[in-house]
Amino acid sequence: MKRVKDELTIDGQSPRAGEEEVSCPEASHKGRRILEAAMEIFSSRPFHRVKVEDIAAQAGVGKGTVYEYYRSKEDLFRAVFDEGGRLYLREMEASLNRGGPAVEKFACLVSTHMAFICQNRQRAILMAAEQRLLAPRELRQAFLERRSRLLSLVRETLDQGVREGSFRPVDLDFASLFVMGGIISLWPLALSGEENLLHNREEEVVTLILKGLGS
Repeated sequence: MKRVKDELTIDGQSPRAGEEEVSCPEASHKGRRILEAAMEIFSSRPFHRVKVEDIAAQAGVGKGTVYEYYRSKEDLFRAVFDEGGRLYLREMEASLNRGGPAVEKFACLVSTHMAFICQNRQRAILMAAEQRLLAPRELRQAFLERRSRLLSLVRETLDQGVREGSFRPVDLDFASLFVMGGIISLWPLALSGEENLLHNREEEVVTLILKGLGS
């Protein structure tokens, strides 16, 4: 089995300290084609109706080649979902790690989230289905750890906004859950096919969220 330990992450950058090291069959050109084909097919039909031979045909490889990179259909589904989670977290973290006032950081956070849904609809469909994941404990744990990291950054940005006088004093833990809950509630639009409703609505979403935080 072609299991490649690769120090490059999905966008070609070295992983940061604390970010999990993963097996990356998708690091090769053929493995990448298989993963992209799987993402397209998994997002278009229920899991039980997906056949490995369909993914192989979409990727332009033989069925046996798929099994050289992934042990099973479940393994391939997990790889697609896990990659989406790592990419999403990296973009969202970058939006909060930028310099500037807290209000601007939240505007960037919302814009990044909405852009991810609109530009990565197939990934968004799979990630919106997280509750029905065919995932082992370690993948669920990775999901929870990423969520915790993002909530921690949101909390830090809320605290910054309170100190700047942009936000009223709030329970930071509760407010961070509220903010992320409001943003994540936009995921179902990826499933409904109504993601076009998100275009040019960033300012409106930011306003709705910040009204509840305003000083």
